[in-house]
Amino acid sequence: MSTLPLLIATVVAAALLLAGRATALPALRRTRAAYEHAWHLAHVDELTGLPNRRHALPLLEQRLADREPTMVMLLDLDRFKTINDEHGHAAGDQLLQQCAVRLENATATVGGYAARLGGDEFLLILPTAAGNYANLAADILGLLERPLTLHPDLDNTIKLTPRASAGLALTGPQAWTGTALLHRADIALYQAKREEAWYWLHHDSATQTVPGRNQVRLRDLHRTPGRHHMQEGQA
Repeated sequence: MSTLPLLIATVVAAALLLAGRATALPALRRTRAAYEHAWHLAHVDELTGLPNRRHALPLLEQRLADREPTMVMLLDLDRFKTINDEHGHAAGDQLLQQCAVRLENATATVGGYAARLGGDEFLLILPTAAGNYANLAADILGLLERPLTLHPDLDNTIKLTPRASAGLALTGPQAWTGTALLHRADIALYQAKREEAWYWLHHDSATQTVPGRNQVRLRDLHRTPGRHHMQEGQA
């Protein structure tokens, strides 16, 4: 083949390749954007922007697989239904959003995660060393329970102080799976509400010698008016 036809063939091939890339790249970008959007919808809570249950559980399981000492904190807001009923769902949504920001900031500071499981229930996944769980829980709840202002509409301003109850569970000899920790934290949250406690630790220690008494009460770590703070000791 002479030089000129070869040159023409090369130019045509290059042009076809560029045309193919020009056609393919936008399609690839659209596919990637669609995938990222679908992933976001499946893993991120739409209202608060926090990880949802589907995303949070793998984060927890990864920490446990790496044998990282962890505290799970199940938390829900007190009187949330009343706030919704009295002030409307827009106020309830804003309350959830502001609480989510506080919880996300508080957990990120210590290298943890905050997630919204649904309704007014949040899951916190926190690194913890032996003995510091009480101060960690109290610090987070103290940051959450500060006064805030809601603006559900242009003519309405609501000032309130959010309150919460929490159930805690720690990794240990019998709790190195996400399912086990969440189950223990759920039991502790129920106990906290029943006892009108600020929070409650599900205690499951290999050195526990009193059968059936695996709840630890916590009090007076932070003194907040109108709250019941439970002191460490056997329930």
